[in-house]
Amino acid sequence: MRYLQLTVRCEPAAAEAVADLFIRLTGGAEIHDPRDVAAALQEGRWEATDLEPDPSGLVTVRGYLPALAQQASQRRRLARGLSRLRRLGPGWIGRLAVRPVAEEDWAEAWKAHFRPLSVGPFLIVPSWDPVDVPAGALPLYLDPGMAFGTGQHATTALCLRWLAEVVPATGRVRRAVDLGTGSGILAIALARLGVPDILALDVDPVAVRVARENVARNGVGAHVQVVHGSLDSAPARTWREGGPVDLVAANLTAGLLAGLAPAIAGFLAPDGVLVASGIVRERREEAVRGLAAAGLAVEEEREQDGWLAVRVRPLAQPARQG
Repeated sequence: MRYLQLTVRCEPAAAEAVADLFIRLTGGAEIHDPRDVAAALQEGRWEATDLEPDPSGLVTVRGYLPALAQQASQRRRLARGLSRLRRLGPGWIGRLAVRPVAEEDWAEAWKAHFRPLSVGPFLIVPSWDPVDVPAGALPLYLDPGMAFGTGQHATTALCLRWLAEVVPATGRVRRAVDLGTGSGILAIALARLGVPDILALDVDPVAVRVARENVARNGVGAHVQVVHGSLDSAPARTWREGGPVDLVAANLTAGLLAGLAPAIAGFLAPDGVLVASGIVRERREEAVRGLAAAGLAVEEEREQDGWLAVRVRPLAQPARQG
């Protein structure tokens, strides 16, 4: 299948606002931050000979649309949205570049750079490059394709490490939601940690397909249900009726997190916990205000490469004792 690759370069201060726009209009967004590249090269997670940091310091945001005639209206809406953002002035935003790309070309090109990676107790293993898994490590076999989530990005790594702490410490996480599952990495990680009933949601049909493939690849299909839609979808509402939701994992932007906070609060059990990431430092207050307005209190924050993750609980509720 052929897609249109939509690309915008912008200053870091504008990156999350641009990504929010891409997510609303294309169903997903990639954020290529030169700070992430520099950190990956330093830590040996990518081949330095093939990937170099961008000296301009600009962030690249990309999204994809099927190359169909009826997508022209979405491209126009995206261009208008970028014009509005430029007037609001969160930072310099470049022009929208559009080019056709085959899904197979995009999905295969980066494989030369993706290596096995340890994040907390997890070993993230490219499906095409199997390795011996050390005793005690929790393997996550992934082929992300065009979906977000390899563990290389700071936001995913922050979530993985925190889930590895929260689930054992709580001791009673029976039902969990991975909101914006992408490649399915967080849902699979929750299954590896022993959570028996997980709902993985994404509004991007390509991500849903990829997540289902990765769930099957990891043999956790009995524990993870991947659904196209968000918390207000009929399958999600039906799943919610099955019992209290002990944990929600959400690797989203600050704007999306704030907008979805009321729905998240409605899903969480009174003593449940939300682990959220994808919040760029400059938009922390927006996320915290949105969570607080929905009755959710930030208990702890962590930061990596300019990105924040938060641990959140419903207000005025005691933490469940393990």
